[in-house]
Amino acid sequence: MMAERMSVADPDNRVNHLLLLAELAWDRRDTPRSLEHSRAALTGTDWPSLARHPDFAPALARHLFALLETGANAEARLFAEKLQTLGITDPALAAACRRASAGN
Repeated sequence: MMAERMSVADPDNRVNHLLLLAELAWDRRDTPRSLEHSRAALTGTDWPSLARHPDFAPALARHLFALLETGANAEARLFAEKLQTLGITDPALAAACRRASAGN
């Protein structure tokens, strides 16, 4: 897939490419694959720089929902807590954080 090759060939935009792959997998209802790509994108990422990404909040919400759908409730709760400390205020992301905090 072109986006997978781009994440290697264009390391400056690796996170963007991986988030795109996560979104595509989510749209195809491939939750494990979506989670794989979003985890790869978020691992070791500089959160303030990612916050400037135009699709950052929806990507984070998808990541939280994927965690919940795969039963990783504790990980979702910890991730939501981390997001809340960053002060990200997108309404959809805030709703995903509340759902993750509730564990469902």
